[in-house]
Amino acid sequence: MARIVRAASAKADVLVIAEYIAADKPSAARHWVEELDKTLRRLARNPLMGEKVDHLAPGMRRQCYGNYLLFYVPIKGGIELRRVLHGARKIEDLF
Repeated sequence: MARIVRAASAKADVLVIAEYIAADKPSAARHWVEELDKTLRRLARNPLMGEKVDHLAPGMRRQCYGNYLLFYVPIKGGIELRRVLHGARKIEDLF
């Protein structure tokens, strides 16, 4: 099975997003997290699938997930998820 390492910043991002969604619809938040995990497993099996964004950090890639962007780095046997950010944010200021 492919490895998924979650940086502390990514864990915090997911928690904030899930809490925001859960404020209106707890079941939607659970679904969002479950689908995120499926997407991360797919990325871990195919780490070069996302777009290269070396200007943010060496080796960094990004993949769309609904209105969010997943920022990760391929590692041996999988990926390290670094951030999960809303696509409307000014991303460059957050790296």
